[in-house]
Amino acid sequence: MRDVIEALVEEHGSVRAAQADAEALPAEAQAAGVSEVPTVLIYERGAVTGRVVGADAPGLAARVGALAAAAAPAAGAPALEARLRALLASHRVMLFMKGTPEAPRCGFSRRVSALLTESGRAYGTFDILGDEEVRQGLKELSDWPTYPQLYVDGELVGGCDIVEQLAQDGTLAAALDGEA
Repeated sequence: MRDVIEALVEEHGSVRAAQADAEALPAEAQAAGVSEVPTVLIYERGAVTGRVVGADAPGLAARVGALAAAAAPAAGAPALEARLRALLASHRVMLFMKGTPEAPRCGFSRRVSALLTESGRAYGTFDILGDEEVRQGLKELSDWPTYPQLYVDGELVGGCDIVEQLAQDGTLAAALDGEA
């Protein structure tokens, strides 16, 4: 996987990825939420924006390619929409939140990321506080004014209240599996 990572970083210079070494760096691996080996962490602007668990070279290549496309400089509204679509496609289950699951920056984001983590489903996140263009553009694209925003297969599920309601009525797992 290290060779794959090196090739992808060389090809897509705007995205950084590193294979988490849980044995050599146990504190860092724990802080990043690494629970399985191998886990590849994908960084953007110094923050973990994605992860690939297992030796999944094609999955890693797809994620890094989507993030690199999303990081490309925008040239107006069509480019921003393409960037947003690439971010939405980077993970089947994608949470746009304030902060990260490890360091949420608001209570609503903390609650939704906790519910997703408890579900055991893999999900990606994007810290909207680090990118005002994405923050405002996604509000317009989704016609949803607040964060966090949860998407499954590129479709908006909703915000904190909706995710909590799905968890309470036992349908969150089905929604995350695309069965809702």
